[in-house]
Amino acid sequence: MPGSTFTPFEFSDHKNEDAATLQARFAQSGYLFFRNLIDRARVEEVRDRVIGALKAHGFVNEEAISQPTWSGKWPETNELSPDGAVTADIVALGLLEELARAPELMKLLGRVLGGEVFCWLDNKTRIRMMLSGKKSMQSADGPKFSFTTPGHQDYYFFRPVEFCTVWIPLMDIDETVGGLALGKGSKHEGLHEVWWKGKDYLGVAESPVQAEEWRADGGVVVAGTVKGGNEGRAWLRSDFRMGDALIFHPLMMHAGIANDSDMVRISADFRYQKQGTQTHWESHTDMVESVRYFGEVFRCLDDLGVEPGGVYERVWETLRLEGPGQQAHYSVAARVEKVLGQMAG
Repeated sequence: MPGSTFTPFEFSDHKNEDAATLQARFAQSGYLFFRNLIDRARVEEVRDRVIGALKAHGFVNEEAISQPTWSGKWPETNELSPDGAVTADIVALGLLEELARAPELMKLLGRVLGGEVFCWLDNKTRIRMMLSGKKSMQSADGPKFSFTTPGHQDYYFFRPVEFCTVWIPLMDIDETVGGLALGKGSKHEGLHEVWWKGKDYLGVAESPVQAEEWRADGGVVVAGTVKGGNEGRAWLRSDFRMGDALIFHPLMMHAGIANDSDMVRISADFRYQKQGTQTHWESHTDMVESVRYFGEVFRCLDDLGVEPGGVYERVWETLRLEGPGQQAHYSVAARVEKVLGQMAG
């Protein structure tokens, strides 16, 4: 996406468009963008409490009121990760869970999905706090993610489940703060190659040249068959306001835009699906428990002396898809050893 120009989102009308119209647009475009869907006062309350938590941990200036002005502090550990102290303080407030179940949002999703809606359990932890710059954050012993999220498709993480992601800005976001961009038409392309290097999530390559660079540097494709990446892709983006909501299909390519402002960018991204359809183990699991499981898998691989560059990433991918409860009769370490043996055989 470097150097890309953006085309604005097409707006949808939650008040005047019927369910059939919204469903047809979602099926074709892969997204729906709504202005003023959620009561602004509800979002402002979440924003203010998030700012309070960030202040308490030194990430936002004390004098900040309604804007999360960054103090310049970088996390020393996993403070901003799903299993970190800041996230824990925010989750304890219960406001994220209330926002994820806002009546106006749930009513709209029922129309889009065509029935009763299942709200994923881990939504209560899905807060995103993005600092300026290009450093990374890492859960304790778990995956490492950049503050500028690379291009990817959510379907990779939760396949083969049919669901939707709802991205909600918790502040007004202009081009300097960045926000989220969608790859136009990507819903119809299939799953692109997904790259990892050890614990580092690389995402989808920008170009074949980048893919070869990643391969030469030890990167590994763990899923996906579509090659070509994001080179020359048209990207969609608009400025966001509190109360807006962006709903998109899991195969839609999307990426975080660099935060070049003096603020911490805060947003929430929730997951939903039609009640009664196939689910994924993470949809029923608290995100903190998921992160702990991921960390345990990585620790087992490290303890066994498995080096990144092929088997490491493929064992991790296998155990990530299975989840912690699929084979509960033996330990994660035993499961890692079993998968290693299968790959060796």
